[in-house]
Amino acid sequence: MTKSNTAPRPDYSRSVLKEIELARADIEAFKSVFAKAEVSDNKDLLCHAGYHCGQCIEKSLKAIIMFKDKETYNAVNASGTRNIRTNHDIREILNKAEQCCPGISEKNKSVNFNADKLKHFNNICFGRTSITREELGYLIKAAQKLEGYVSDELYKFFDSEEKNAEYIKNEWERRDAFGLMSIDPWAEKLAESKCEEVFRRPIDANDLSVIKAAVEAGDALAEGSIKYDNKNLRCYAAYEYIQAMQIAFKSVIKAENSEVYNKISNNKDHMVQYSQSMEFLLTTLDDCCPGEMERHPFAKKNMYKLSELNKLRFGRRAVTEEEVKCLETEVKKILGRIEKEFEMKYPDKATVEKMNNENWEKRYPTNLRMPGKKTDYNDK
Repeated sequence: MTKSNTAPRPDYSRSVLKEIELARADIEAFKSVFAKAEVSDNKDLLCHAGYHCGQCIEKSLKAIIMFKDKETYNAVNASGTRNIRTNHDIREILNKAEQCCPGISEKNKSVNFNADKLKHFNNICFGRTSITREELGYLIKAAQKLEGYVSDELYKFFDSEEKNAEYIKNEWERRDAFGLMSIDPWAEKLAESKCEEVFRRPIDANDLSVIKAAVEAGDALAEGSIKYDNKNLRCYAAYEYIQAMQIAFKSVIKAENSEVYNKISNNKDHMVQYSQSMEFLLTTLDDCCPGEMERHPFAKKNMYKLSELNKLRFGRRAVTEEEVKCLETEVKKILGRIEKEFEMKYPDKATVEKMNNENWEKRYPTNLRMPGKKTDYNDK
């Protein structure tokens, strides 16, 4: 009597192709943001480039797990709190990928050697970490190599490239629209008249640098979506603008009332530092600075949609060029107010540059393991 084959059946659904397309979009996002970083004096843009390298690696590994063993992909972890789909721990994801695709760690040593550091890349853009251009050059090669390896493993099981391209095109049409709502012109004018008032205290220089970098990254990705004809980059641009908006509100809250900013809660969405709930952030901001809710009618009207920013970077929402433009306009208004207050206290640009350099030096270095360092190895 022969034993039955109990190995999980590969997942031939097109969702695997979608994950690969998102990983490829992160490579194009890296190119767009890194090009911007080359002409910008804001080092925080390097962190955004690194973030997209990390995202490419994460999504590539998840794609191979989804394809080879969907049960593992959807299974909750030992603590019963999350599955691979919502996990950002590259070491844990890589270990699962190795189980269903033996040899992937050996063939991608760069990722394997740095997995414990890469798991922090989901939060690299929040002003606590630094990364060098040398590390980015090394990291993008590792990301491209892994994405290429996974693509080669997966695409041979699917239809022709023409049919795959047609599916990717149709997949965008099937996504739920982000659905931002515009505001009445009179309400916008009223809000603009109130926005002449600046915040009572300037935000931290490091926070301002982080916000400006997120806005610049959004600009680079919006341009990249046109250059590479990739609508996923448009979603990434929208994500960056919303992220910049949320960080701006958090920074003002921190400057106005550090006790409220640092308040601990069992619910992450009710902690200013970690919350992605625009409703909570706007309400808290209004408590600290009465009248702020009315000064942001666009954010107020769309606060529930703006809380769903993660759905943009994971391919679960479609966003239009008009929506991206609205987000750009809104976040640059907020940034303008914050910069105005900051420049009143720090009018000397040389002083600000010195502060930014000092803040950068205080951050935790990424310290990726690279060939030529003490931890040298061959990755051929």
